[in-house]
Amino acid sequence: MNAAFARTIGVSVMLFSIVWLFDASGSSRKGQEASPRTKDAGAETMLPASTKTILHDLPKTEPITLPDASSVPEIEAVVYGAWDIESGRVLLAHRTTEAWPIASLTKLLTATVALTHIPPATHISFIHHTDPSDNAHLSLLPSGEYRVADLVETMLIASDNGSAEALVEVLGREAFLREMMRLASSWGMSETHVADPTGLSIENRSTGENLVILVRRVWEEFPEIFEITRGVGLNIETIKGNEVRIASTHEFAGESDFLGGKTGYTQASKGNLISLFLVHNRPIMVLVLGAEDRFLATSKLRDWIKANTRITP
Repeated sequence: MNAAFARTIGVSVMLFSIVWLFDASGSSRKGQEASPRTKDAGAETMLPASTKTILHDLPKTEPITLPDASSVPEIEAVVYGAWDIESGRVLLAHRTTEAWPIASLTKLLTATVALTHIPPATHISFIHHTDPSDNAHLSLLPSGEYRVADLVETMLIASDNGSAEALVEVLGREAFLREMMRLASSWGMSETHVADPTGLSIENRSTGENLVILVRRVWEEFPEIFEITRGVGLNIETIKGNEVRIASTHEFAGESDFLGGKTGYTQASKGNLISLFLVHNRPIMVLVLGAEDRFLATSKLRDWIKANTRITP
């Protein structure tokens, strides 16, 4: 990453498997303690209450299974898969043990550290940075003073790199990155490495299996992160009242079955996408890494899962 930017404002053999009976409660993560969480009265005000019921008050159905894998469509991605988030059951897995640059999928981990260690109502002075040599460094927000909650939302919804760097500077870059790695390790993400908080570094790498761990822990312990990403966008205000519209980078945002997700793209990673959908009243994660068209690949997988899954009797 450009050093001036970091100072200023601070992700072969093909494996395909269908696994019919898998319960992640028996994995190496069992028995690990949840990370400590900062308690703050203002935390609930950052989210619309109407989005909360769908996430954790779903009808209690049995896990879904796949009766027939013969009709799996051709997916143009290096890594892809699908999982039942609540049970951990693997519905589809293709090269999910291989490490791949995760790009801005990193920001899910960045958000967990920020929400754990920085009260959402904290004010941060943000300086807009422009680096004409690399458009990936451009921030969407103008200079001003923002709440931490606003920067988290902008980072997740619009995948804004400047917001991520501003959050990192609150704790200090080294301390923040160290906490990201500590958290990933404590969750059992042994094949994950993070070198920067935005995902621009090619050294930010993980596997599909490790990303499932991340998504399940965020789903259980930081549900506000996926609640934030469900919408098509929002208006962000500086403390002085200046307003800017932030649009989602996720094409499925706003759809009735979309429960949240995160986009990621660099030249090295190509198109990465995490998407959570409601299928048969179950929260289903669809992952694609290294796709030429990540939204098309995800749409194919979602449609196939809906057409070929059933509730276990």
